[in-house]
Amino acid sequence: MADKYILCVDDEPLVLKGLQAQLSKLAQGRYLLEMAESGEEALEIVEEFAQEGHQLALVITDQIMPGIRGDELLARIHELAPKALKVMLTGQADALAVGQAVNRANLYRFISKPWNRDDLLLTVRQALLSFEQDRKLEEQNEQLKRYNEELERTVAERTRELALKNSILERVNGDLTASIQYAQKIQSVILPFPEVFARFFRQHFLFFRPKDIVSGDFYWCHAGPKAFYLAAADATGHGVPGAFMSLLAYTFLNETMAESEDPGPAQVLESLRAKIKASLRQDVLDSGPKDGLDISLCRISNDRVRLDYAGAHNPLLLARRAALPAPEAGREQGRSAEFALYELPADRQPVSVFLFEKPFSQQSIRLFPDDRLYLLTDGFQDQFGGPRGKKFKVKALKELLLRGARLDMDEQLQTLAQAFQNWQTSHGQPYEQVDDTLVVGVLL
Repeated sequence: MADKYILCVDDEPLVLKGLQAQLSKLAQGRYLLEMAESGEEALEIVEEFAQEGHQLALVITDQIMPGIRGDELLARIHELAPKALKVMLTGQADALAVGQAVNRANLYRFISKPWNRDDLLLTVRQALLSFEQDRKLEEQNEQLKRYNEELERTVAERTRELALKNSILERVNGDLTASIQYAQKIQSVILPFPEVFARFFRQHFLFFRPKDIVSGDFYWCHAGPKAFYLAAADATGHGVPGAFMSLLAYTFLNETMAESEDPGPAQVLESLRAKIKASLRQDVLDSGPKDGLDISLCRISNDRVRLDYAGAHNPLLLARRAALPAPEAGREQGRSAEFALYELPADRQPVSVFLFEKPFSQQSIRLFPDDRLYLLTDGFQDQFGGPRGKKFKVKALKELLLRGARLDMDEQLQTLAQAFQNWQTSHGQPYEQVDDTLVVGVLL
């Protein structure tokens, strides 16, 4: 009987039947083939087989399922079987879910439904080959470890050599940290200075908290002859990879404005997507890295009476005096005695190569004096904390912004900063910041 197995997880029996039919010949005699119709059933199989001495080689799971979602299931399986290869086979995963699966479960491959049979079989063969190679390498490493332990008992110089290596590593790490800190200085110089905002808006605030030293989130603005452009963006990743992507996108935004005198926000995003796909060689969906960004971009006429908006995943929020008429576009999110909060929704696609790519849409509304605009990324709402270690959630963030709409922008910034800190530390032990965080607020 085989001591290794492949696990397929999907809430649709027909999908499982299809997977079993396509993988049975590949697994025959070498791997058991197990099917589960839910994340809970899959975890039971993993735990039971672990007790029986079976080793999980590969798990293939859907994303959207009742109960445990695919990215969370992969993270929990990764804790139980970290050496197993993980594949997400779904037609409904967003970039955040895939990113979490990569970060928390070392996702091996993402395959879209409906899948190509040859592509699936090739992926499974490569994954199993990688698993067997890692398994063999682990055995060799164990043997090498025994040799090294024997050698260490006979070589007194080993301790001194290790101490020297540690010293070198500490020095290299220090040099690397210093380089990243210098990169942060470069990034901070490239981002717009507060004086640029002050020349156009009565008041503003920037709640900007990189997770690491440098950030994948960034804000951008451009003063054109007819309008002022403002954006808040979230590039793929954070830290150094995210910063590279943000600088690339920032440069492309400036290039787009140089190429056209007064482009609409949707036109800007189309140009930005084309430049990103070309620079990262995203000619087709299966080629090049899938990096890109989510963004909220608006154009405000110089007389402050008209706003045009386009977005990729990130919406635009508007707080307006409750007595004034609602905007021509968007949905009300809540109201107080003084203000109502509205959301102009974004397109559900990133600025990059995408399976269901479509032209970006554009919305236009009339502005009134004392309107407040909020552009934000998902870092604040996704921050874990509170008494139960949960996410802050977008609903709570909207309520926080609505309550603070009556305040000056400086006071609202303090309110956001205090709420973020309290959420991270309310359970005693501070929760680690999970992502770059950016909220931009402006008062017309």
